[in-house]
Amino acid sequence: MKQQTWNDLNSSDNEVSREAFINLLKQNKLKGDDLKKLFSLENKLIICNFLVDYHFFDKNDLTFITKYICENLDHPDKPFVSELIEFASSWNLELPYEKCLGFLGKHDNNDGDSVLLATINYVFENFKISFIDQIKISLDKILNNSEQVPDVQIMAAFVLFRITMNKGYLKNLFDLVIKEPQNREIFKNILSKKWNRKEYFDYNLILQAVLDPAMRVGL
Repeated sequence: MKQQTWNDLNSSDNEVSREAFINLLKQNKLKGDDLKKLFSLENKLIICNFLVDYHFFDKNDLTFITKYICENLDHPDKPFVSELIEFASSWNLELPYEKCLGFLGKHDNNDGDSVLLATINYVFENFKISFIDQIKISLDKILNNSEQVPDVQIMAAFVLFRITMNKGYLKNLFDLVIKEPQNREIFKNILSKKWNRKEYFDYNLILQAVLDPAMRVGL
């Protein structure tokens, strides 16, 4: 990576850093040293964009990135941490599970909701039955916390329903989504995931009815 490219990527001028980033992506597969250098950037937004837009990660890259994520889970930039956890979910990377569970017990008003949402998704996608008590207790607290944002409560209620099949959580979902139409988008995204489609989740059509008033007759 040329020094000027490095300087531009780290620029506080968003237009400059963005242009440098676009040009970097045009190179397709980066050399291992260049990839590692990119992850040392102070500009965390560029790192987040790279995790989303770059599609040439190999086994060695992912080994390095897994270590990088684990070392940055306590980073003060919460949206950055949430992007790291989401990447781990997308690429099936193994994170310290007990540390992730610890995030479920925290509520940080300084952008911490994004970390909480990403963590609930990661814990569910990498569900470990031996931690079921702790997971359920933590998610119940989130669901019953009136100060919690609806996105996080919806995700908590959904995961609790999938784990327990307790219809009380189904009612929680209906209350959160039907009464507040603006909450439908996150619910729609949850149901669109492959493992929540009707082939793998018998309640998919019932929950789709929450999104479509025409389907709601008889519920």
